[in-house]
Formats: sequence, C-alpha cells, structure tokens
Amino acid sequence: MNLQVDVERVLLAQKSVRAELLAERALGGYWVGHVVSSPLATAAAVSALVAAHHADTKDILRESTADHEQVAERVVQGDLCEFLLESVNWLARHQNSEGGWGDCVEGRSNIAATMLVQAALRLTGIPAKYDDLMLRADQFVAAQGGIAALRRQFRDDKSLLAAVLANCALAGMVPWRQVPALPFEQVCLPKRWQQHVHTAVDRSSLPLLLAVGRAKFHHDPPRNPLTRLLRRSMRAKSLALLERLQAADDSFLASTSTTAFVVLSLASIGCRDHPIVQRGVEFLLSSVRGEACWPVVTNIATSVTTLALNNLASESRWKNAVWEETEVADETVTNDHERGVQHPAQPSAKVHRIDDEDGFTDGCLDWLLDCQRIDQCTLTEVSAGGWSWSDARGALPNTNDTAGALVTLSRWPERESHSRRQRVDRAARLGVTWLLDLQNDDGGWPSFYRRNDGFQPDATGVDVTSHALRALVAWHREWQIDRGQPAASSTSALAERIDAAILRGWQFLESRQRDDGSFVSLWFGNEQQPDDQNPVIGTADVLIACAELQRLDWGLADRAARWLVSSQHAGGGWGPPRAPVDYSSAEKDGFRAWRANEALAKYCTVEETALAVTALLPLATTSQPAAKALSAGLTWLVNAVEQDFHRRPAVVGFYPSRIWYHERLYPLVFAEGALTRVMHLLEVQRPAAAPVG
Repeated sequence: MNLQVDVERVLLAQKSVRAELLAERALGGYWVGHVVSSPLATAAAVSALVAAHHADTKDILRESTADHEQVAERVVQGDLCEFLLESVNWLARHQNSEGGWGDCVEGRSNIAATMLVQAALRLTGIPAKYDDLMLRADQFVAAQGGIAALRRQFRDDKSLLAAVLANCALAGMVPWRQVPALPFEQVCLPKRWQQHVHTAVDRSSLPLLLAVGRAKFHHDPPRNPLTRLLRRSMRAKSLALLERLQAADDSFLASTSTTAFVVLSLASIGCRDHPIVQRGVEFLLSSVRGEACWPVVTNIATSVTTLALNNLASESRWKNAVWEETEVADETVTNDHERGVQHPAQPSAKVHRIDDEDGFTDGCLDWLLDCQRIDQCTLTEVSAGGWSWSDARGALPNTNDTAGALVTLSRWPERESHSRRQRVDRAARLGVTWLLDLQNDDGGWPSFYRRNDGFQPDATGVDVTSHALRALVAWHREWQIDRGQPAASSTSALAERIDAAILRGWQFLESRQRDDGSFVSLWFGNEQQPDDQNPVIGTADVLIACAELQRLDWGLADRAARWLVSSQHAGGGWGPPRAPVDYSSAEKDGFRAWRANEALAKYCTVEETALAVTALLPLATTSQPAAKALSAGLTWLVNAVEQDFHRRPAVVGFYPSRIWYHERLYPLVFAEGALTRVMHLLEVQRPAAAPVG
C-alpha cells in the first residue's frame, strides 16, 4: 500500500484517540456519550411545564401586558419552578447572531426553533425583560417568511407542524385556525377499519396526532357537525391510547420535544391532573440538565456503544484473531501434574485473552444484551428482537441500531464461555429475524416499520440498508463457521432468507445510486448542502457495505469510490463536496479535475473525513487515486487530532423529524476506527526485520 503518510504521527494520533474513547466509558463498561443541548427541546419543555403547573395560562398572558416584573415574580414564587427562569436565561444566552435559534447549540437558526423559543418566553409572562432579544427574533422570523416558511420546513411532517403552531397559538402568537387539524379519530377506530383509512402521519408521530389533534379540536372545533360528533365520541379512547403509548420511563419516544408537546396539548384542554400529564412532567423534570436545559433526546447510548466497539476492533483483527493457550491454565496443569493430581482428558482449549483495552467486557456484553427488546413495540407494532438508540424504554427499536448491535455481537461468540455464547446466539437469531421481517418489498430497509398499513410509509434509506446488509453478512459468515455444530441445522432456513435479503438489498442500493455515483444518507445531513443532504456519509456507508459483501470490484462500488475521491477538498478533508465549478472535460486516471472550493473547505469535519478514509482504505492497494486521496485524508485527520479538532463534534446528525443534533463521541469514534484500520494495514504490510549477522 503506497500511502504517503508519517506513520509515527498516525500511530500517535491513533493511540491518543483510542485512549480518550476508552476513558469515556461509564462504570458498566458501555458508553453513554453526550447529546448536545437543544434550544428547540428546551423551549418546548418550558412551555409544557408552564402550562402544566400554572392555574390559567391565559391569565398570565393577559397580566403580562401590565406589569412584567411583578407577574414574573409571582409566577416564579407560585406555580412555576425557579429553574424555569434559568431555562429562559439559557435560551437568551444561546440566541444566534442573526436573531434566531437552532435545533441544537451551534446549529444553524431555523424558524421552528425560533418560534418555539418566542412562545416559551411569552408563556412565562416575561417577554419584556428580553425586548431586544424578541425584536431580533421577530426580525429573523419575518426575514424567513413567517408561517409560510414554517410550513415549508415541515412540508413532510404535518404532525410536527401542528405541534409547533399549537404551541404558538397557546402563546397568542397565531390564531388557532392556523393550526392544521389532525384526524386523531382515525387511529381510534377498530383495527379492521383502520387498514381502509389512510392516515397522513407516520407511526412515530402517533402521540402528536392524538394529543395535538385533541387540542386543535378543543380550541378550534370543525364546522362539520358529523366530524365534531365523531371526534367528540373518540376523546376518551384517544386518552386511553395515549396512555398505552407512554413508555415505562414516562416519556414518548424518549424525546423531550414529543413528550413536551403532549403535556402542553393535554394541559391546555383541562387535563392537567391526568396521569399522562403528570408522568410527562416527571420525565421532563428528571431529564433536565444542570444548566436548566434539555437535549432533544436523553442519550443515544446504544448507538455510541456499538459504534465504539465496532471501531475499536479493526475488521481484520477479529477475522484473524490470535488464539493462544492461557498461561495460567498451563501453569495450573503443570503444577498439578508435578503433585500427582490427574486431570481428565480434555480437548485443547484455546482462549483469546480478553484485555480491557478493546472495550469488550463482560459488563458491556450483559448491558448490550439487556438492551434488546423482548416484547412487541406498542407504537410501531413491530415484533420483539430489535435494539433502539438508547437504553431508555421510550426509544424506538430501529434498523440502524439493531444492525449495529448485531455486528458487535458477531465479534463476541468465540471469545466467551459456552453459556454466554448460547445467549449471544439466541439474541442474534432474534435480531436477524427482526431485520429480515422489516425489509420492504423494494429490497430496502426502513428505520422503524414496514409499509403494510394505512400510515404514512416509513422512509427507506441507503445508509439504513447498508447497515442491515453488514449485520446479515456478519452473522451469515458466523453461522457458516459453525456449520459443523449441532445447532447449525436450525440456521439453514435463516441462511436462505439472508441470501435472498442480501440480493434484494443490493438491488435496492443499485436503484438508489445517483447519476454522479453518490448516495444520500437518511440519518446524517450537512447544513452547508442543498436540502441539508449528506452524500459523503451516505456514499461512505454504502462503500463500507460493499467491502463487507466483497463487491468492491462491482460497478456500483467503482462509481461510488470515484465520486468519493472527486468530492475531497484540496486540503485532504471531506465535508460539503466540492462544487462542480470550472472543471475540464479532460480526465486523468479516470477522474475529472475539479477546482477546490475553499469557501466550503472550512466546513470539513472529522466525522465525514474519517468515514471517507474508512470507506476508501480497502481500495488503497488497487487504486492509485484512492491511495492518493487516502494519504491526503489521513494527513488532514492526523492534523485534526493534533489540534484537538476531534473534540469538536459537527452538527451532522438527524433525529426523527429531521431535528439536528451532534454527539460528543461521534468524532472520537469515527476517527479511532479509521486510524486503527490504517495502522493495522500498515503493520501487516510492513516487511519483517531481517536477522542481523
């Protein structure tokens, strides 16, 4: 492999990042990470707590026009907790320079987050204290286009649009007629009728459909008497359904904003004492952070744990794991033999030494297995066997995290005792079956549920599909290795299903490749790209799956690799791809000469660069352009680590409903994986030292 890199610098960077990542573990041996705090979630939580704790929100709003300071003092000393004023102060400190707020700290301002903060300030009754802040926010909203711009932002998510506007309506910012009506009565119909009625929301929006739909009906009932009669008859059933959807941790979807919108909506219609509201308030109060703010979701512990483990262990390391006799066992047998103690004949057991440096600990394994859902998901009605992004009970099982957990578990069985290996194998069978059952008819994988009912289809993604394929390949190989074992006969039918699923999944990827060779990620974005798309991460994910499938020599992989190389910036990093401005028609080594766009180069990220390096690494020995891109990418990545840039996560993550977030561990995890794989290949290809003399 002809990489023009400083090996010593790469090694030092890899050791540094690895040590930092291992130091981030919790006491149980897994990773919790830290999802950035969110102005959007904080504003929603503040509004919900005001509505749930105050006797009459309208009185507060009316009195706030007379004497703000007096009202604010009464509010704080009365029903509202003092930390809500701290929350308002936190929101004030995190207003962006243009006057708006983003979904997360350091995120780009958007109209939804800004309007929610405005509503929260008004609902506390103290907007006058922040006159300049509110003026700049009003100017930002007007410049963006007001409610029309909000509708464009949520054009594909009617339930979230209704939730934001309902929050604003309760704050007196917009009339209730501007809030879209949500047909909550449809999901209250008998099951045999629901399949004949199309509901214009997805299943993950059910809590908002029921709660916000009820609030809209209460404050602005429809003119049609039949519709009014039908919705009035479904009020009790809608509350009963909401109670079933509320998770054991008192949340809805383990989400601050979703839980807050439900609490706010029900409190506004006189249900402050209902158990749903009381439990929702408990969740909000228990999940608030020390700075009186909230993240959009409490944590993504399962995601970061599986990512960390899968990146800490390079692929080759486990395929060619070094097995050796345990020295302690050898010494025990030798000493006993010398004392005349006879041992029964046993097969030569070879045990891979488990050291704490790889993160694969017994406690972490037990925690990961306990995170698997052993019952059907009430919200999505998907069977047991999946993993969610968090250990929180409200988090939804999904394809990405199920696939990540399965890949992690595929590295464990040969390292464990027989009883543990059986437990891992049972979990894997259940998880693989869960994945196979979720595959759509088009061959791709959705995140949460199949397209098989009257709800809006769950989006199918190339990154989601790539992760599912990697998990299926990992366990297909694992069971092939164990084919001689007695339990192997029970895997034959499952193996046939896996073969068919992989074929269909590959065909789906072929159908989703864009003309330029790239793929667009579903769950990662880039604020500097049109439509917030992230083709770098999407393409890298697919290319990594191609390596797992041993299809790097296929046309799809070749086109993806060419695009990934061509999108690299002159400085070596990846981020927003270079714009096709002023490139020549001539080609060299099959690649067009693109002009570097320095205006976008400053937005290169550790996350995107590390994933691109990981994706191109298997091509380093067969493609000179790939090797050249890798050399520049590694140099950029090492420089980033040396300058502590890997401790500054980029705003690239999407939470459901396309709410932006960033996670502190993402740059650490992805950088460690890329650097570890590079060091492994460099060591494998380094010639052995010649004997002296």
